[in-house]
Amino acid sequence: MEVYRYSLQFEDYVFYATTERGKVFETGWFIHNYALTYALGLALSNYREDSQKPEYDEQLSPLNQAGVYVTPAMVLEVTRYRINQFNTMGETFILGRGQSLGYPAWGFAKMFRPLRERFVKDRRGNILKDPQGLPIYQKNATGYLICRESLPESVKYLADYYQSDAINILTAQYLRLGKFMAKVKMTLTPAQSVQKVKQARSLAGLLNWADLPTKPQLFNLIASALPTRLIASASFTTASDLIKAEFNDDPTEVYLPGDMIYLGGRGVRAG
Repeated sequence: MEVYRYSLQFEDYVFYATTERGKVFETGWFIHNYALTYALGLALSNYREDSQKPEYDEQLSPLNQAGVYVTPAMVLEVTRYRINQFNTMGETFILGRGQSLGYPAWGFAKMFRPLRERFVKDRRGNILKDPQGLPIYQKNATGYLICRESLPESVKYLADYYQSDAINILTAQYLRLGKFMAKVKMTLTPAQSVQKVKQARSLAGLLNWADLPTKPQLFNLIASALPTRLIASASFTTASDLIKAEFNDDPTEVYLPGDMIYLGGRGVRAG
């Protein structure tokens, strides 16, 4: 088993209409794992859809067979919002002069703004570096990628299943996220130690409720998350199967549910 911590760096304004209140549209304080899965090209959708009915069961089930899973991204405190104003007046091709409203029909979109500084700096403005001497990038959001066997094997399975050579996951690559297809840099850091344990404990980060065959007994619900609910501060009060991962650049041990699978495995089985 392999576990990777992924980090997202926003290089453009990232916008999702998580909540809509009249003409005010707000981006939630998270990135849903289904959005990341499609952005990575691990799940494929049709170029043209005749209806807006999602087909998550069918499109996500190949990942269960490939043994790869992406958790939701937790947005970090360094990230800031930006409220952009736009005109919501309708456009028409009918020639004529309608009655003036007398005021602009403004709408407002609340979105994540890109970082002003790409690298972490000390108080003197010097760029900090990791033990390998490489500059440390700022992070907007972070989460985890889990492989049942190994990442190359999972990617190979999906490439064979889709009959495509375009399926690939790199240690550093760019994604397009959100309604405006914002440019986001994703970097992967492999865990140096991965173990399966059976414990009762609380977990950090975000989890997808629909992807948990074994449900935690305590949690905080993020009700605005769609298409499935996300939870935070999950706690298993009874001994449960967990994954323990350790990273060289972080002394904190990471614990994740050991049986996470897209839609709880209820999707159509891949061939």
